[in-house]
Amino acid sequence: MKKDLFIIIVILFPFFLLAHPHVFIGVDSEFIFTQTELLEIKFHWVFDDMTSFAVLEEFDKNGDDILNESETLRALSVFKELQSEHDYFIHLTINDSTFTDIQLSNFKAVMEDICLAYYFDVKINLPISKIKGKIKLSVYDAENYVKLFIHEDLGFRYKSPETIKIEAKKYINYDISFYYGQLNPEEYSIEIINE
Repeated sequence: MKKDLFIIIVILFPFFLLAHPHVFIGVDSEFIFTQTELLEIKFHWVFDDMTSFAVLEEFDKNGDDILNESETLRALSVFKELQSEHDYFIHLTINDSTFTDIQLSNFKAVMEDICLAYYFDVKINLPISKIKGKIKLSVYDAENYVKLFIHEDLGFRYKSPETIKIEAKKYINYDISFYYGQLNPEEYSIEIINE
């Protein structure tokens, strides 16, 4: 009996490691700079159709396929309750320090075709004079229950005044692996070039 159990575990173990996510989200983000500070990061999430249906079923109490103000506030409350401890899957470092004070603002939940979309901002309010190194952003669920897809063109971008010189690049960060070392996140870095 023990031998049979051992064989089953050995055979199934790789499948446990490769268990797939249950929620799929398309993500794009935009860093917003003013003349004096990194103001915020704007996020746009689009959920897969099955998740969208489930969320709408839960929150659209009047059944009109639109989340009104009170329904959106309830969705936001649940979103914060479930995801704030995970920092909303946002992995942000500034000057090699992890940014952990993830506070949401301007939250909107809307239907885009048949999919639910969340729009929200993360306030940073960091003076440019205090940005001494790179700003790095990656978006992923280390437990692999949620798969976040970065939009090819819009996934990582920035908006800044012409007077601020920025060097930006997108890459796979092989130094950060998650989900038992099976996956490596796509990462975006921004560096302010002082001339």
